Amino acid sequence: MARKKQTEIRWEFGKLVDPSPEQLQHEAASRHLYGHDIIDAVKEGRMAPAPPVGPSTGPTTYRVIGQGMADIHAVELVTGRAKYSTDRYPSGTLYAAVLRSPYPHARVRSIDVSEALKLEGVMGVITFNDVPKPATRAVLAEEPSFAGEGVAAVAAINPGVADDALRLIKVEYEQLPFVLDAREALRPGAPLVRSGLRTNANRDPQFSYRRGDVNAGFSQADLVIEWKTQTQWEQHVAMEPHVAVAQWDRDDKLTIYTSSQYVHSMRDGIANVLGMPQSKVRVISEFMGGGWGDKTGWLPYHIVAAVLAKKTGRPVRYELTRKDVFLEAGHNYPKYHELRLGFKRDGTLVAGWSRSWIPSGAWGARANTDDVESALRLYKCENWDVEGYAAATNTFVAGPLRSVGEPAGQYAIETAMNIAAEKLNMDPVEIRLKNIEERVDQVTNLPYSSCGIRECIVQGAAAFDWKNKWKGWQRQRDLTKPVRGVGMMAFAAAKGGKSAPMTAQCIIDRDGSARVICGAGNIGSGQRTTFLMIASETLGIPLERMTITMPDTEYTTDTGVIAGSRGTKSVGSAVQAAVLDAKQKLLQNAAGRMRVPVDDLDVVDGVIIQKSNPTNRLTIAEAVASGTVVVDQQTFAVSTAIVGNASLPPPSGYSQKTFGAGFYEVEVDPGTGEVRVLSVVQAHDSGKIINPLAAENQVHGGILHGMNKALTEELIFDPATGVPVNTNLDDYKLHMINKTPPNIKVIFVETNDVLGPFGAKGLGEPANMPGLAAIANAIHDAIGIPMNQSPFTPYRIVKAIRSA
Repeated sequence: MARKKQTEIRWEFGKLVDPSPEQLQHEAASRHLYGHDIIDAVKEGRMAPAPPVGPSTGPTTYRVIGQGMADIHAVELVTGRAKYSTDRYPSGTLYAAVLRSPYPHARVRSIDVSEALKLEGVMGVITFNDVPKPATRAVLAEEPSFAGEGVAAVAAINPGVADDALRLIKVEYEQLPFVLDAREALRPGAPLVRSGLRTNANRDPQFSYRRGDVNAGFSQADLVIEWKTQTQWEQHVAMEPHVAVAQWDRDDKLTIYTSSQYVHSMRDGIANVLGMPQSKVRVISEFMGGGWGDKTGWLPYHIVAAVLAKKTGRPVRYELTRKDVFLEAGHNYPKYHELRLGFKRDGTLVAGWSRSWIPSGAWGARANTDDVESALRLYKCENWDVEGYAAATNTFVAGPLRSVGEPAGQYAIETAMNIAAEKLNMDPVEIRLKNIEERVDQVTNLPYSSCGIRECIVQGAAAFDWKNKWKGWQRQRDLTKPVRGVGMMAFAAAKGGKSAPMTAQCIIDRDGSARVICGAGNIGSGQRTTFLMIASETLGIPLERMTITMPDTEYTTDTGVIAGSRGTKSVGSAVQAAVLDAKQKLLQNAAGRMRVPVDDLDVVDGVIIQKSNPTNRLTIAEAVASGTVVVDQQTFAVSTAIVGNASLPPPSGYSQKTFGAGFYEVEVDPGTGEVRVLSVVQAHDSGKIINPLAAENQVHGGILHGMNKALTEELIFDPATGVPVNTNLDDYKLHMINKTPPNIKVIFVETNDVLGPFGAKGLGEPANMPGLAAIANAIHDAIGIPMNQSPFTPYRIVKAIRSA
């Protein structure tokens, strides 16, 4: 009992206590899994003991975990039976459309909706005068501050009438000065993005970090690399467009069907904007056709649909067109990056200096904290000076897109590492292995909860056949014909961790089946299957006897956003804890009926057995029916469902990172500038892989996503007018499935993460991190010229060759 109490104290309060001999024995046995001298870390106070919910001293082989399983919804998805928010058409539905400003910055002098109201089939028209005015973003704007910001909206009996009505609204605009570039926006005298701002700067700098003495570090350097990079605006282009179907009931309660990665946050935001109690707003998101970070909170279309539904007394459906999505939704921001790295002759990194700038858009408040997130932790270096700036601009609103700004920062760092390797005549793999830090996060001074970066680089290089494919820096290149090159990169990512809120329930019903209750977004990556696999393994009953709820704020728990690749580790931990709570109650019921100690019981293949006498068995249904209740000091038998609950605090004592390496081979046509990706190896440390089939699918998708980031995707503004010019899928280029590289190999370095369920971490965002930097380095190897601006379009490739 004393040991159990000590474990609970460690977990609940996160305090460092003297570890028991059993704990030290387990930690020592685990050293080889994550490359840490854990005993020393504990003694020095750098590492907290492992929490009770996470990898345990239990079995290394599992009944469910580690088995490749198809998505539990696979049949519904491929047969078209899965219901998305875009499939919702309540009786009497009206259709919304929004009139958008054609200018990047303007003031509405007058607006006349009278003719639109006269059009047959128009049931309601609203303007900026009819909607709430939150401080964080305009629902409809009297002073539109980017091209495409809405000023009025209509609801009509069909989409055609709604579009016709927009053309009848008369608006007089006063055009105002605008600024598109973050660096320009921060200069003295730059036009303010909105009249209510005192400055375009979010903070100055928004992010800064320093360690050591950078000047002293550079003075020791034998080589200093100075390097600048520029990335691009990107849109998420989720297959399912943004949509809101809003309906009010007689009790003045609002229900919205929408595509959401976090229904509880969206509910809270909508309620706040509308000035309503959260209990009066219900948000439901069933199946989702992708989100990539763009569907995490409320957006103007949610409020427009709700206000129009209230005004007309009928359900209102607002499904954004693809152009609407390009204009109104979030976008990944471009990053301009200036970097200096200092090296000794043997390749040792001794100093780093970084400055970067990003636009946050007209209403964004983006942090520029992931400037050199990877390098600050990945490579041993005592001296760093980092500042990141973000500024309001008259552009789309900036928002997170898969991996957010980390690929842009990795692109700057990893291409600079490649240039250094060339100057020092070192193998790119060698210079990285020489500098990696595997034990401690150099920013927080906390030990890693797991780290397999060395294995990722070594195993990835071997699988790629790097030793034979990389021909050295002195290779001869014939740029009169297509030429091949190889490139690699490594990363430490701030994605895939464990964070609050982490709540869940597990209900064991009277027939012995079980339900998992959680509000985790169903974003299409198979995570619901992962959660059920964790639950099934923990509880000991077959997967087919379990179900999991769809995201619905009415009755699911708040498990946090499905973003930042936190689902497996955060939601999975909550699910595991809720199931353990239910299992303990189940075994207590069984212990009373079987008249054996509860510690001598377990659940195996859906049956409760006595561990010391396996022939003594009880069904789960019988155990559920064996509950008791005390009334007036009398004990009565009851048969009622068992409910397990979990609400986990945020973990402490460790730095949580995912790690990986990417190896790419490309062929570049110097005449046309076309780049083909021929082969890819990606090696990932995402802890224990719960579902290898889903995990490999994630990486394959991440590879194609990274290729798009590197080679095609770019939203372009006309600098003279401030208007985006390619807000459609003809001119905004994406690789199709036929561009998938013919040779892909995925490697999982399965470290045992001390915080994750069964040792697992996240994977979705790390999967797309290698592409940009590794392809850049492969092009560098192919043509002998480093590329400093993405995407690496044919025009930029040819220009680089001709300018060399």
